[in-house]
Parts: sequence; C-alpha cells; structure tokens
Amino acid sequence: MKKTSNNGHFTDTMVKRFVKMFQCDTARITTACDTHYLILGWFKNTKTEREAGREIGQWYKDGILIDFEYVHEEVVAHGETYDELLADAKHYKKLCKMKWGDYFKKRTWCK
Repeated sequence: MKKTSNNGHFTDTMVKRFVKMFQCDTARITTACDTHYLILGWFKNTKTEREAGREIGQWYKDGILIDFEYVHEEVVAHGETYDELLADAKHYKKLCKMKWGDYFKKRTWCK
C-alpha cells in the first residue's frame, strides 16, 4: 500500500475502504505508542436494542426511561504500519465469516 504525501487524505481513503469492507456506519484509525488501531462503529438506539432483547444501559430521568442513540464501537485490528493494519483487518474479516468448527479445524493443536 502506497502512502500518499497527504496523510489525511490517505487515512480518509482507508477509512472509507473499511466502512465498505465491514458494512459498518463509522470507522476510524487511531494511533497510540506507534501502533495503528482500527475502530469500527455501528449506530444503535436503546429502544430498538431493548426490543430485540439485548442487554443495554438504561438511563432514567425523574423515573422515566429515556431512550437515546449511540455508536457501538469495537477495536478489530492493529498494526505498526498501514499495511499491517490492513492485513490484520482482512484476517479479522476472514475470521468473522468462519464457523467455530472451521476455526478449530485450522488450529494446529486440534489436528
């Protein structure tokens, strides 16, 4: 992967690629201690999550349940370079498509 002279443009291009790759609502790359981290986000609403039977945080004001929108985020990949970050993201994507049985068959300690 070639890094352009305009780092902001390069990062924006990668973020758009990750949003498309993972079909998420948001993506961002953050850097700490010389390592890049890919954070994916999905727009959520407490009312729809509760109706779907998922445990979510509750906020009450004066005894009344307040519903709100939020972004559910997950760190899914990391790398010291953008190439490593992309490779790790592709690996995560591949793992997400696997069933548990397929995953364990690929592990050397399960053969």
